[in-house]
Amino acid sequence: MALEIVRKESSIRSLIDLGCKGYFPLFMDEWIDQAIIDNTKRPTKKDKLLTKEVIKRLSKHKSIERKKIIIMSLDDEKRTAFVKVFLSLVEGQILDDGPKFH
Repeated sequence: MALEIVRKESSIRSLIDLGCKGYFPLFMDEWIDQAIIDNTKRPTKKDKLLTKEVIKRLSKHKSIERKKIIIMSLDDEKRTAFVKVFLSLVEGQILDDGPKFH
């Protein structure tokens, strides 16, 4: 996958782990809603390449606030594509972890 940087970048990895628990500190609810509405098709290769570029930009900053500013600076189409791919990464992580018995 084009998102090998996710495995190397611990701050992005921790954001995916938080997403698995239902907490998305980088995203506003409207962005997630729009990505879900737009999620009628799987993320494209273009979406994944865009996400890789955004993750590289995010990895240069440590604070959540600065990372959120980067996401806010994207236009709506790019932001929706990023959120869509990010949600698919969270979904993949949840599926990889397998069922949890309580």
